[in-house]
Amino acid sequence: WQNRSADAERAYREALAAGCCRPDRIGRRLVELMSRAVADGAGSEDRANPVLTPDSLKIIDSILESWGAGATSVAAAKRASAENYLWAMERKVDWLLEKNDTTTALDLTRAAKPVLEGTEERLAVEYFEALALRQMGQTEDAEALLRVLMQEWTTHDNLWARCGWLLGRLSQDQQRPEAALAFYDEVISAVPAGDVRIASDLGKAE
Repeated sequence: WQNRSADAERAYREALAAGCCRPDRIGRRLVELMSRAVADGAGSEDRANPVLTPDSLKIIDSILESWGAGATSVAAAKRASAENYLWAMERKVDWLLEKNDTTTALDLTRAAKPVLEGTEERLAVEYFEALALRQMGQTEDAEALLRVLMQEWTTHDNLWARCGWLLGRLSQDQQRPEAALAFYDEVISAVPAGDVRIASDLGKAE
């Protein structure tokens, strides 16, 4: 809060080293803090998508691995919350897709389903699975996942908007401009600003 980033980073690292009971929460804050520092150094104005360093990826992996194979022996307090698990999965999937490692990204989304079963975050996994499928060229499977998700997730929040944009993108990929425009227009009418709105505006222009 006092903008003492270096002191805050040191304190978060000390908390993790001391074995704090919510390492996922502290780890997430640390990654976000480091990402802002990297973005500031590069002159970037993007705060929604953290810039990942090797150190950040280690923390993200530790959050994901807290529910991995053999995690039954881990104390419940050491396991990531559903919210932070989804947060870590999203960033790792985005990073993998940037590296074009689509198979690993798809495997990660599918591994998340049993972890998040019964939680509100479970449905969001379908969006990231669809992202990976689209990059693999499996557009029909991606579209089928998104249509089911849109039927169940009717709240006009960021997830809903991203699904609408991706359906527009898939329609555009398949040379269905009328369908693409309909999806983009729906997002544009509901979302006043932000990355998804910009992407939808661009898709409509194309």
